[in-house]
Amino acid sequence: MSCRGENSDPNSRPGDAVPCDSTQQSCPVPPCNRATILRPIGSLDASTNPTNSWLSSPCFHFDFQGVVSGSAGPYVLDFNGEIDPAAHYSPNWTLDAAAGTLANGTSLQPTHSAPTAAGEGNVTLQGMHGGSAAGCTDRKRIKIYRDHLARDFENFGTGISCGNPLGVSTWTFTRFGATISMPGSWNCHGGTRHLNNGGGNGSTGLSGVSYLFDPSRLKATVTVTHTLTGGGSHPPLGSLSRGDIVVCFTDAGELGELLDQLVERVGHGGLRSGR
Repeated sequence: MSCRGENSDPNSRPGDAVPCDSTQQSCPVPPCNRATILRPIGSLDASTNPTNSWLSSPCFHFDFQGVVSGSAGPYVLDFNGEIDPAAHYSPNWTLDAAAGTLANGTSLQPTHSAPTAAGEGNVTLQGMHGGSAAGCTDRKRIKIYRDHLARDFENFGTGISCGNPLGVSTWTFTRFGATISMPGSWNCHGGTRHLNNGGGNGSTGLSGVSYLFDPSRLKATVTVTHTLTGGGSHPPLGSLSRGDIVVCFTDAGELGELLDQLVERVGHGGLRSGR
């Protein structure tokens, strides 16, 4: 871009344009071409979301999904953006209070702090010049869940297959307009761990969830018998609440792999009844 002014070039002719620089007050400021939020890639209110808005390593979730600060396994969201042209405009981020707070809101990568209560809101990036807002803005909508259980319920729901004893290596699901292919099968222990604190890769042995078996948290124990024809004794467990875990053990005191199918069905029912 150039503007008219004094030209010190001895070979110049009257009226020739000279390059703009910061010392020439008469040079106009170029328009703000765009403000772009690079992360989160997705948005809660988008009709479709790109598959790379899904974080494909633990904790598994869309990049516009967070959890409250007091939940087990807390984490914060990653925000990143750009302004064009960067030489003339600076970034300014704002975030609705229901979605948390931002520190360093005038940098390209502000720092997020999660709220203490579930909610959702907009994050907005706007170009600024000389303390005044420019016309270039970008916006994404994010959601903060009460815990990992609430977030995973919205993502995975009920009735989908996430693996089986035959060793399904991958599985897919569709949420928020994106069809996601998971890299490996999940089992009941691994799914329980992820629902609790977002940990693990979805597949683990008993040791991966042993921290959940605190005797002081035990609500009820019943003896269940089964027959090949489907009969047997199945005493009620009593009242169950959101987040309760139902596990089945063999006579030897070990989790039975076949009975894990019962655990999975009961667990899905718990998810369905309590978000």
